[in-house]
Amino acid sequence: NRPPYRKSNAIAALYEHARGVAAEIGIDLEDTFSGGGSDGNFTATRAPTLDGIGVDGAGAHTLH
Repeated sequence: NRPPYRKSNAIAALYEHARGVAAEIGIDLEDTFSGGGSDGNFTATRAPTLDGIGVDGAGAHTLH
C-alpha cells in the first residue's frame, strides 16, 4: 500500500549532487533500481529523496 517511488527532476538533481560529493571522497555512487518499498516512497512524494543506493557491503545486508 505504498505509492510508487518515481524519480523526479529534483530527485535526479539531488542524486547528481550526492554523486559528486561521494566522488570527492573516492566513492563511486551508483544509481540502481532496487524495487520493493520503503519509507522513501512516502517522502519522495513531498521532498527529493534518495532511495535504493544501498550500503557498501557487497550485499551482506540482504538475502541473495
